[in-house]
Amino acid sequence: MVSAGFLLYSAVFTAIAFSSSSVHIWFLLPLYGVYKGMSEGNQRAYLAAIAPAEAKATAFGVYHTVVGLALLPASLIAGVLWDRLGAKAAFLFGSVMGLTAAVVFAAFIRNSRKRISA
Repeated sequence: MVSAGFLLYSAVFTAIAFSSSSVHIWFLLPLYGVYKGMSEGNQRAYLAAIAPAEAKATAFGVYHTVVGLALLPASLIAGVLWDRLGAKAAFLFGSVMGLTAAVVFAAFIRNSRKRISA
């Protein structure tokens, strides 16, 4: 579900980048809400499942710190892209980052399964 959420995010941002009508946006923004609903809780549930019991609070603190710190450069990059190249570039950047997150997460899962089975 986490990877599916990242892929949905990427697809929605790509669609927004190429949308040409406000009707498209009225359809796509609820899909963005679906992404938020299907990914945020699942990300936290996955973290709870892999974090050692004695370090769960630390794991959640680190998770939220990293997410918060990553939002600043992401927002700055998106803002510069939007200002210099337009909204399409900003949304395509977000789409590429969502796709990258899906690939990195899938690789992480694959590596963690290999370690467990070894």
